[in-house]
Amino acid sequence: MVLLGELLMILDLHRQGLSVTAIARRTGRDPKTVRKYIERGLEPPAYGLRQAGPCA
Repeated sequence: MVLLGELLMILDLHRQGLSVTAIARRTGRDPKTVRKYIERGLEPPAYGLRQAGPCA
């Protein structure tokens, strides 16, 4: 999970034209993680409904 400050930095670096690989190197994150957060933007993650387990 990326903190808000790091997310803003990723988005700002992307806006400046840096590649996903360059952003990943600067932040120490995996390029797939950087790409995921760039695609998502500032939207909060959408989690599905939880399934209730069996009651014991």
